[in-house]
Amino acid sequence: MIIEDHPFVAEATKALIAKSHPELSARVCDAAAPALSLLLDPDRCWHRVLLDLAWISTRSSSPNAGLGLSPPDYADMRRE
Repeated sequence: MIIEDHPFVAEATKALIAKSHPELSARVCDAAAPALSLLLDPDRCWHRVLLDLAWISTRSSSPNAGLGLSPPDYADMRRE
């Protein structure tokens, strides 16, 4: 699984994996919530997870960049 919010980077990474390891199938997720949902699926097994981490400042007024997962978002995704 490739978790990356930049489409060009995600597709380039996917292409490199396909070229280097044609036996693997790469899945691209562009946000944390759908990726977490797939990771929590007990019927799926992942060989590698490539995650683009972005530093998120709580003092910044600019929109969050990258795929940062804030605690409220994670709390919504937890299994009961």
